[in-house]
Amino acid sequence: MRPSLLCRVAIIAASLCAASLAHATEGEALVAQSLFEEGRALMEAGRFPEACAKLARSHALDPSGGTLLNLAVCREREGRLATANAAFERALAQATLDQRQDRAALAREHLDALRPRLPHLAIDVGAGAPEGLVVQLDGVTLPVEAWGTPVAVDPSEHAITARAPGKVAAEVHVTVTEGESIRVAVPALDAAPALGERRRADGSRQRTVGIVSMIGGAVLLGGSIAGLSWSADHSVSRLQHCKPTCPEDEVDDARTAETLRDVSTVGVIVGAGAILGGGIAFLIAPRATSSSPQIAAGPGTLRVTVPF
Repeated sequence: MRPSLLCRVAIIAASLCAASLAHATEGEALVAQSLFEEGRALMEAGRFPEACAKLARSHALDPSGGTLLNLAVCREREGRLATANAAFERALAQATLDQRQDRAALAREHLDALRPRLPHLAIDVGAGAPEGLVVQLDGVTLPVEAWGTPVAVDPSEHAITARAPGKVAAEVHVTVTEGESIRVAVPALDAAPALGERRRADGSRQRTVGIVSMIGGAVLLGGSIAGLSWSADHSVSRLQHCKPTCPEDEVDDARTAETLRDVSTVGVIVGAGAILGGGIAFLIAPRATSSSPQIAAGPGTLRVTVPF
């Protein structure tokens, strides 16, 4: 075994020893065993994503070298090669710790077969990088030491995000296939507009409020006008022909009409005010100029720039 591999095994073994201090309860062990058996059955049925989820949960509940080795095999068959490679390295360290030469030999065999198949992605950051730059790969922040270093990744599409204080964030999407090595340069970040300028430049919320206000005012105004019309048809003045022997239902209608007239009058005033105010808010709302996301496509990549 090469010295570098010995070092990796020693480091992983130390972490596995620390993890093993937390023993599973009897109930957790039973659940873990059921999940392991179901995971194995799903693997045999070719349902690898479901199988891997069961095995991963089983190992989390009751860590075991055998479960970890099965999970590594499952990840490999699922097509997540870099994830499988990392699992096989942990399984090798655990097998060495447990003195299980059979498991160690199987893990080495898979590691040797996986090595030439692993895709690698290197993210290059130029010398003029802004202060406080944060680079993320699939949502995971990369330490500065990892910039420019080829990192094993699963064959799929990956998102590279760059952010810095006072800059507009940029995101690059790149697809890496099995055995491929790609280098991607972090794009230059544009200066972000001041907060006050962004607020002035984007009046979409104000325009929305204006539209809603006008619609609500129109509905209220229409209903109030209808109310005034009905109250006029049933007002007290209509009872002059039959006083004092007017039917009780007509008297009730007249009283209701008086109340509705007062309410509708207020409704007309409020509705008209809402329409006027909404129209003014809509018309004076500032128009956005440069705050919209920008998309640029290139060979094998897609860049999306958004305000930050």
